[in-house]
Amino acid sequence: MKKLILLLVALIVFGGTAMSQSKVAHVNTQVLWDTLPSAKVALKKYSNAEKEAYDELQVLNLQLQTAFEKYQSEQNGMNQAVRESEEKKLMQMQERIESTSQSLKDYLMQVSNDLNTPLQDRIKRAVDIVAARKRLSYVFDESAAIYSGGGENITNEVIDQLLILDSIEQED
Repeated sequence: MKKLILLLVALIVFGGTAMSQSKVAHVNTQVLWDTLPSAKVALKKYSNAEKEAYDELQVLNLQLQTAFEKYQSEQNGMNQAVRESEEKKLMQMQERIESTSQSLKDYLMQVSNDLNTPLQDRIKRAVDIVAARKRLSYVFDESAAIYSGGGENITNEVIDQLLILDSIEQED
C-alpha cells in the first residue's frame, strides 16, 4: 500500500513536471485564410470555374427543355416509331446532363484541391516556423478546440510569417 502511494505521488510530481515543460498555443486558421492574399486570388479562380460549370449546365438544360417542349407540341402527330425515337433522344440528353453534372462536380473538386493544397501547406509552414521559434510543443486550431483554458494565441505572429511566405510564393 505504501509503495502504491509513493508511486502515485511520483507520477503526479514527475507527470506535472513533464506537463509544465510542454508549451501549448492556439491559432485561428479562419483568420489566417481571410488574411492570406493568395487565398483571395484562389477563391476568385474557383468562383470563375464554378460559374463556367454552371453556365455549361444551364445551356444543356435549356437545350433539353427546348427539345422537350418541341416533343410535347408534336407528339400527337408522331407515329409510334418516331415518338419512341424522340423519347430516346430526350433520355440521352438527360443522361448527358447528369454525366456532365457529375464530371463538372469532379472537376470543381479537383480545382478546389489544386488551389487549396498550396495554401494549406503555406499555412502549415508558417505555423511550424512560429512554433519552432517559440519552442512550442503543441499548436491547436481554435475552431477545433472543445475547451481552451489558456495557451498562447500566436495567430498574429503566424499571420506575419504567412504574409512573408505568401509574398515569396507569389514571386515564384
